[in-house]
Amino acid sequence: SALLGPPLTIIASRRQPHRMLVAAMLPFALGNLGAALLPSYPMIVAVRVVEGATLPVLVSIGSAVIAQLAGPGREGQAVALVYFGVVFAIVVAVPGGVIVADHGGWPASFLSLAILAAIATALLCVAFPRLETSEAASMKVQARIMRRPIVQAHLLLSAILFAAMFAAYSYLAAFLEEVAGFDGRGIAATLMGFGIAGVIGNWLAGRVVDRGPTAASAGIAALLMLAMAAVSLVGGRLVLLLPLLAVWGAAHTAAFLLCQVRVMLAAPIAPAFASSLNIAACNLGIAGGAEAGGWIVDRYGIG
Repeated sequence: SALLGPPLTIIASRRQPHRMLVAAMLPFALGNLGAALLPSYPMIVAVRVVEGATLPVLVSIGSAVIAQLAGPGREGQAVALVYFGVVFAIVVAVPGGVIVADHGGWPASFLSLAILAAIATALLCVAFPRLETSEAASMKVQARIMRRPIVQAHLLLSAILFAAMFAAYSYLAAFLEEVAGFDGRGIAATLMGFGIAGVIGNWLAGRVVDRGPTAASAGIAALLMLAMAAVSLVGGRLVLLLPLLAVWGAAHTAAFLLCQVRVMLAAPIAPAFASSLNIAACNLGIAGGAEAGGWIVDRYGIG
C-alpha cells in the first residue's frame, strides 16, 4: 500500500487541499468501524492496506499546506508544530489502546479509533483553511523529482533509517513484557513515558531542522544505534532501562520530522509529492525492519 500513496498524492495535489484531506481521512473512520464490527484478520489487513494508501495523502498535503502558510525559512518549524500534535496524541493513544484492549478487547480499540477519526474528519470540514490550487506544478513536473539523485539519496536514507528503527521498535512491548517483566499497566505507563520523551525529541528537532536536517538525521541515527543496543544489554534493570528508553523515544520521534523535512526541502517544487515519496520509503523501511526484527526474534529471542 505504500506504493499507492505517491500516485494518489500527485493527483490530489492538483485539487482543493481541504477536500482531499477530508477524503483521505474518511477511510480511517469507516475502516476502523468495519474492523470493530466485523473483527477478523482479513478485515484488519484490508483496512490497513487502504489506510496505508491514503495516509501519505493526508500527511503530505497537510504538511505542504502548513509549510505554505508559514512562509519561506519557517517550513520546518511549522511542520514540527503539526508533528507536536501527532506526538502528543501518540503519548495518549498508544498506552490508551493497551488499556482499552485490556478491558474491552481489541475490537474496542478500533471502535475508539473510528470515533476519533470521525471527529477529525468533521474538524477538517469545518476548520481547515480553504486554499487555491493554481500554484501546484503539473503532474509531469512533479514526477520528475524522482529522477534527481539527491532526492533518491534522501529517500534511501529514510528507508534505511526506518528499517533500523522498526526492527526493534515493533517488538518493544514484547521486550518489556518478556525481558523486563512488566505487566499490561507497566507496559502502558512505559510506552507513555516513551511518547513523552518523543514530545521533547520533536521539539528539539523542530529547533534545528531548518538549519541542518541531514546533519541532524546523522546525529539521531547515532543516538538510536547507541540507545537500542544498550537497551538490549541492560534487560530489566530499571535504573538503566528507563533513561535509555527516554533517549530512544526522543530520537525515534525526532526521526519522523527530520526525514519528512529533509525530503520536502530537497524538492521544493513539489513538497507534497516529495513528502508522500518519503512516507512510502519510510513505510517500506518499516515493513522490512519489522520483518527482519521478527526473523531475529524467532531465531535468537526478543532480547
